[in-house]
Amino acid sequence: MGQLSDCILVITVWFKIRLDIPNVKPASVPLSIQNLLTHSLRDGAFIDTKFFVFSKRSESGRVGFPMPLYANSTLLQDKSAYFETLLSDHGFSESANVDIQSPFPANEEPFVDTYDYDSDSDLEVTEDEITPSLSRAAPSSVVRSVSSPRRTRPNEDSERSSTTKGKIIVIKDIAYNTWQSLLFFIYTGDIGFLPLTSERSRSRAEFLEKYYHDYPHRPPPCSPKSMYRLAEKLGFDELEKLAFDAIRVSVSEENIMEEAFSKFTARYRRVLEMQAELLHESYKSPKVLDAIPEKLREIVEGDAPHTLDIITTLFNNLAAH
Repeated sequence: MGQLSDCILVITVWFKIRLDIPNVKPASVPLSIQNLLTHSLRDGAFIDTKFFVFSKRSESGRVGFPMPLYANSTLLQDKSAYFETLLSDHGFSESANVDIQSPFPANEEPFVDTYDYDSDSDLEVTEDEITPSLSRAAPSSVVRSVSSPRRTRPNEDSERSSTTKGKIIVIKDIAYNTWQSLLFFIYTGDIGFLPLTSERSRSRAEFLEKYYHDYPHRPPPCSPKSMYRLAEKLGFDELEKLAFDAIRVSVSEENIMEEAFSKFTARYRRVLEMQAELLHESYKSPKVLDAIPEKLREIVEGDAPHTLDIITTLFNNLAAH
């Protein structure tokens, strides 16, 4: 029997290992904001626009107390042709670059006596008469701005400008609270709406307490009717729809008579048709029937030409059914 010699057995095993490197998750931030932030990292500039917007209305109807809000023109121009024109260097005279920390322009009146939305609930009502000196003295320290302007520190490179240049624009026909909500929506896509003032069963104070608890870092909510007016003016379809939906869900048997016959409803055909439809659906309810005599008395005894369209539309709806 032969002798077995020592041997070496070599076994080679091959493993195929696949390393999957995950793709970078697509950012949810809009491209316009990504581009803006990239540029701000390089040049330190972000805020280049300052708006002064009126915040109060006196019992006489005068609107004043301009308050500042800050924004970036690139973001605004990307969202609306209105801003593209307003903020263009070739647009209105108010688009000239100035020190953005400047106070309210001396060549502008700090109030207006003609404000075309007399039931704008986003304006704070004040018992004091709004005078030029009082209105110009509106404090800016209490403003909850969308963003604060960049301030230059004394020890920064001397080559940098000691001031932040930008555009200062006075908004005379929109309430401060509405404008702030608009800017916040453009930045974030989020917005909060107040209950309609005609919703007697809902306490605005309780609503605001809960809202600030749930959304402590958002600006105050605004009136959906005030925002609808602004969005329609700007041609901002997305925001107009959100405001329209907020108005619709806030109308019930409790307040349909007040809302349907309001001047606001008369101004906007889409809102009028919606209100007429809701009124047609609920006109037999006890709350609506009880409210009809008083509303008719107001129409007959008062100057209410704005109610003609809603009455005509309502009768047309009744005839069609």
